[in-house]
Amino acid sequence: MKISGIRTIGVVHILAFLGIALGITNIGCEPQSEDPILFTSDGKGAERGKEIYSYSLKDGSEYNLSQSSGLSEYGPSISPDGNRVAFISSGAERHLLEFMLLNGSERQKLHVFESGQNIGQIMYRWSPDSKRIAFVDQTGSLFVVNVQSSETELATEPAQITDLYAHDVGGWSRDGNWVVFSVADEGFEGIYKRNPDGVNEFRLTETPDTKPLWSPDSKRIAFLSTRDGNKEIYIMREDGSDQRRLTSNDATESHLAWSPDGKYLMFVSNRDGNTEIYLVEISGGKQIRLTHNAGNDYSPVWSPDGNSIVFVSEFDGDAELVIMDRSGDNQRQITKNEHADFDPDW
Repeated sequence: MKISGIRTIGVVHILAFLGIALGITNIGCEPQSEDPILFTSDGKGAERGKEIYSYSLKDGSEYNLSQSSGLSEYGPSISPDGNRVAFISSGAERHLLEFMLLNGSERQKLHVFESGQNIGQIMYRWSPDSKRIAFVDQTGSLFVVNVQSSETELATEPAQITDLYAHDVGGWSRDGNWVVFSVADEGFEGIYKRNPDGVNEFRLTETPDTKPLWSPDSKRIAFLSTRDGNKEIYIMREDGSDQRRLTSNDATESHLAWSPDGKYLMFVSNRDGNTEIYLVEISGGKQIRLTHNAGNDYSPVWSPDGNSIVFVSEFDGDAELVIMDRSGDNQRQITKNEHADFDPDW
């Protein structure tokens, strides 16, 4: 669950490994490199489960980043500085939140989860400075954990930052001062924001609202709500004021993603019979359908510059990755195999 927003990084250094060039960054404020796209693939190795792959737009090559026989790794999330990727790994006896460098090296664990629980319920979001991750575990507890900068640095235990049972976590404000999340428990339902370094916690809505997502400038929050009987898209100011509905139909909307310029929200809807990808303009509410396929299209992710979109399509019977312009034009399939490819991040 990706989470989406502006990523700023420094001078781009090129790290070559096994024929793949990956942009790794250190300082400054240059735009993030357009390479690579990360994704999860299920079953490409005969003895492997889910694994994380890197796709290079420069030469169309793929590289297995996780390479762990007997484990499943999935849900990659690239840090805002473009240097690292967080992910979940799971097996018969272990479930971990981990991270590694973008070339697959220096793999380190952040948190060990109780075995036997539904690992698929975990959500995690990078802080803007790429030094922390907020996550909701299977029990609904919301934590923040520091990311180790080296293998010699001592690991710190995750800190629980609220007594509420969180339904999901929508990420950090741009200044890192707030984490937004939703609660589904009756009597407490709604969207909240919490200062992970202090005591301040504010309830922003008091209705059945989920999937909150900061705008790139952190002045607004988009979210899904069933307050009117059907799941629709809303936005509000960061203090909970000026709540406004953007969609109105009998279908289900999902997979919200702000455009990097903050002018559009991308989403998935089944309003036309199967799941397709749409845009809604924040200022006027104009809606644009981007995909027109017989198979389901979902999990759209913006490129760092906002000019392209990668998404999952089932047009050929299994899940493959496809790239298109932000207008929906120039669609191009980038994975072509008999396995399911999903969870893209850019």
